[in-house]
Amino acid sequence: MAEKKIRAIIVVEMLGRPLEHLTKTFSEYFEKMKEESFMKVLSQKIFEPKKLEQSETLYTCFGEVEFEVSGFVNLTDVIFKYMPASVEIIEPNYVEMNSVDVNDLLNSVSGRLHRYDEIAKGAQIQIGRLAKRLQEVLQEKVIRESAESENIDIEQKQQEPAAKEEIKKPEEEKVEKKKKKSKP
Repeated sequence: MAEKKIRAIIVVEMLGRPLEHLTKTFSEYFEKMKEESFMKVLSQKIFEPKKLEQSETLYTCFGEVEFEVSGFVNLTDVIFKYMPASVEIIEPNYVEMNSVDVNDLLNSVSGRLHRYDEIAKGAQIQIGRLAKRLQEVLQEKVIRESAESENIDIEQKQQEPAAKEEIKKPEEEKVEKKKKKSKP
């Protein structure tokens, strides 16, 4: 049995600069949709970019795409791939799905979420590493500036206990306070 066609409209927004780059990128984004094998673009409407009120250099633009896909798995693919601001199903008015279709849909969503979670966790690890490195660089800078202002050899300054002490996080300070309180 062939999957029922779903006709929908998505609204896609994009923010960027400079204006020429945003306009070019947005047009290419919409052209890419026309090339997708799993969706048939019925119409597109791209609106003129506007300068963002809160910014001197950022622009925003949006557009609408009416399209047709076979089944909810393909609709989900459109949503995940193009990340629209909104989705409106035009047809059918009533949706009926068997358990195989529901399983396909849920597995598609679940797989995407796992990939996004991997990316997010990797980014968190990188942010942690960068924050640690930034802390080290800032600490070195403080030592260097302090040594220069006191006309002290930088190596000598680095060996001072106060200079070597790392900036403590609030959680670490709480643990230390508890340890001190618990000691008789």
